[in-house]
Amino acid sequence: MTREEFSTILAAHYQTYQVLEPQDVYKLIYQAVFGPERSVDNLRAAAERLYLEVLHLPAGPAGVPLLEPLSPLLCRVNLQPFVQQGGDVRGLWNILRRTVREYQPGTLTDLERYWKFLVVRPWAQRYESAGL
Repeated sequence: MTREEFSTILAAHYQTYQVLEPQDVYKLIYQAVFGPERSVDNLRAAAERLYLEVLHLPAGPAGVPLLEPLSPLLCRVNLQPFVQQGGDVRGLWNILRRTVREYQPGTLTDLERYWKFLVVRPWAQRYESAGL
């Protein structure tokens, strides 16, 4: 992902979520670099977690987007609007499994590079340096 692509993705997240905390941005960067592989170490358990999460979804805030970009290749699917719009959970699970198989995750060096890029951007000025 280029710096311009990363800046565009960050701008979209900051526009959608005005109160992003440093840990939210770190999670975004982490997911963009490593993809879903780290959250799906056991496929059966991951499938069960997905179905349980869908079954127990609380009422979500209005205006949450269905998809949030993480990189040019990845996005986050927000389950609340997904379910409300009649999304197929089995189909979503199949896409997640295929992504785990096919996505080539980045490295810790990539994670560090994007974080360092964030820290020098204007967005970082809203945070205490100790929090970063």
